Amino acid sequence: MCNAGCDIPSFDAGIKAIHVLAQGTGDGSAISALLAFLGCRPYWQLAGLVERPQGRIYGPTTCRLAVDAICEIAVPNCDGQVVRAVGERVTHSLRGTSSAASALVGALLHVIEGAADQRTAAAAAAVLRHVAPPGGEATTAALLRILARGKDAARAGAAVCLGWTSRSGDGEVVAALVRALLGDGGVVREGAAQSLGEVALPGDAVAATALVKTLRSGRVLGTRVLKFAAAALGRIAVRGDEAAVAVLLQVLSQTSFGIDRCAAEALGHVAFEHDARVIEALVDVLQTADSVEARLGAAVALRNLGVRECKRARRE
Repeated sequence: MCNAGCDIPSFDAGIKAIHVLAQGTGDGSAISALLAFLGCRPYWQLAGLVERPQGRIYGPTTCRLAVDAICEIAVPNCDGQVVRAVGERVTHSLRGTSSAASALVGALLHVIEGAADQRTAAAAAAVLRHVAPPGGEATTAALLRILARGKDAARAGAAVCLGWTSRSGDGEVVAALVRALLGDGGVVREGAAQSLGEVALPGDAVAATALVKTLRSGRVLGTRVLKFAAAALGRIAVRGDEAAVAVLLQVLSQTSFGIDRCAAEALGHVAFEHDARVIEALVDVLQTADSVEARLGAAVALRNLGVRECKRARRE
């Protein structure tokens, strides 16, 4: 227990001691103590001090030590709740302190790389989205390395993060995401499809071709992969791309569970106005689909294609 003479170096030393003793153990009590330290209650109350030490508040260095300790204690045994707690408690404290924010980015990358399950990787990715500087070369390089050589859960987290942190049109990132989309298991493909829609520029033929190929594979890849692929194709393919239109019509007619809405909305961006095949298919969805989401997607697509009166369009 600290006394009234406790100062910042003492807290730093305590954090380092917990870090060394609990590293890699997943010790819940150690993690809880560090999270409490980073929480809303003043640290001098947590330490049992009678009064606040004069002029003492913990700064970025102490905060960074706690973040690093939590992440290394938790990996490989932490779950998504721990990572979310780290993000919630620390992100606000680090705002405006570049060195501490950089440390948190490094710690979160460490969590993603060591994640044994998708929930942990996804939680770390969600926090990283808010603290990593957009287009940061170091972060992008680290994520590309994880995507190329990590475990499946880690690679899935890296794929999603690349869509949030990379520069638009980054050719190296697009190429890596295309490889992941065409050559990996479902969970990695899902993140790759999602991020391609964010990173690839409109008219990117390589990305559009990869997405068309993915959609042609059908339900075997899983509904979430198809949803993200359809949405991404709607952003990337040029208007009038026949291959994109054909595969989106195929997906629209054969699937459900939200995929039909994504395919419908994508058709509204990819098809030419007054394309009779597309308009007829969208009107059919609007009038007969059981899913409210599918009907909404069809309505949005028809509006984008310049159709205002669906009954008249169907008779034509």
